[in-house]
Amino acid sequence: NEQMAENEFPKRLQKLREREHISRIVLSQLCGLADGAIRKYERREAEPTVKSLVAIANHFNVSTDYLLGEQIIEIVLARTIFKPAYE
Repeated sequence: NEQMAENEFPKRLQKLREREHISRIVLSQLCGLADGAIRKYERREAEPTVKSLVAIANHFNVSTDYLLGEQIIEIVLARTIFKPAYE
């Protein structure tokens, strides 16, 4: 549903960002984006590139489908932590 995705991305982005208590600029920097990128996405002034969308999804550990509104339930992806074998 394209209309749902268009409306859901800014809302979900803002929800995830606020849950982490980080500013738009800090999130932009953490994702390697221009300082104003997150503000523009949340205000529907710009749409993210695929690369930006993946960076945001990776930061929050969620799927791009969830961010875009294609997936209703938030599924937190498992993060793998590698430890040296000699520890």
